[in-house]
Amino acid sequence: MKTLLLFALQAAAAATAPAPAMDAAAFARQLQACSAGSFEMPHPLMPDFTIRHEIGAEHHEQACEYSQTMPAGMRMECLFTAVGRQAYAAEFEALAAGRLQGGTGQSYAWTEDCEIVTAEGERLPVSGTTATD
Repeated sequence: MKTLLLFALQAAAAATAPAPAMDAAAFARQLQACSAGSFEMPHPLMPDFTIRHEIGAEHHEQACEYSQTMPAGMRMECLFTAVGRQAYAAEFEALAAGRLQGGTGQSYAWTEDCEIVTAEGERLPVSGTTATD
């Protein structure tokens, strides 16, 4: 009886324990496989803001659902094609290696698959947007 109670307590503790934190390289592998998961990191320019990256399940026509929280109540939503998913995963691999990349006005293979959703619900293309648009 005592053993059964101890086992039940251990099982309950394991079920409520938070999942271990994922690193950028592990998240890149999950994104490449379109395996559901999430990753949190501080915003590179706004350290008080935490970005939450989430991979959904495989979607229609082999597209992979992805979302990212952004400051000001915005988010980025993507339905990644295989090409876009691999290109965006490469960004996380670079991040894991300490090579933060990106910038305004640059075009990446993944941007065609994504939209910015404003706090008001307006959808804006990521592709072709710059700081002056």
